[in-house]
Amino acid sequence: MASNSRRERERKAHRREILKAAERVFAAKGYHAATVEEIATEAEFAVGTLYNFFGSKEELYREVINGVIGQLYADAQQRVLSRDDPEQAIAAAIEVDLEYLERHRGLARAVLDATPGGQFDLGQAMPAEATQLMDRYRKEIIGVFGRGVERGVFDALDPFYLALCLEGIIKAFMAYWSRHEPEEPLEVRCAKLKETFIGRIKIRRTDAGAAAEPRVDAGPERTHSP
Repeated sequence: MASNSRRERERKAHRREILKAAERVFAAKGYHAATVEEIATEAEFAVGTLYNFFGSKEELYREVINGVIGQLYADAQQRVLSRDDPEQAIAAAIEVDLEYLERHRGLARAVLDATPGGQFDLGQAMPAEATQLMDRYRKEIIGVFGRGVERGVFDALDPFYLALCLEGIIKAFMAYWSRHEPEEPLEVRCAKLKETFIGRIKIRRTDAGAAAEPRVDAGPERTHSP
């Protein structure tokens, strides 16, 4: 049993090494130009050994993306979805997204290159498992915005539209920074994006501390995405 346990730990360690190597190669070469042989060389494994863990380049790409998105979601649960304060939760969501972009900027470029037409469409470039996880996260972020609207923290806007607006902004920065070296430190970019987005939807308070009138009517309550 001890021997089997050790072999299983070694197998898991080798699998992680291969996935890390695959991300580096995808980041450097792009998905289409990368080869299994290059990934095996980067991981310092024989090609035949690599195929004992993964059946194809497509499977490697899928597992790399699923791993990154899975870890992002796990971090979001701890740092974003665990917060009761809606403003703090959305600020943390922006931080988590930009931190992951900074950490995996080369992979974001590979995702962009893998998208038909060169458009940053995560639904087409990401595997189904990662897409489903992001769909779940989106619904939870919609809930955070809804809570903020109900409590008078955010303007009386549709939480679904707020969530998609933030998602669109994040995707735009992902597309830009995957191609261009950021000129500002990460903390400055986070602060500016939080001020640009949250600063526009947060309800202003009068000197007496009462909330100002909402700028836009929320419209009918939304129970599901259109």
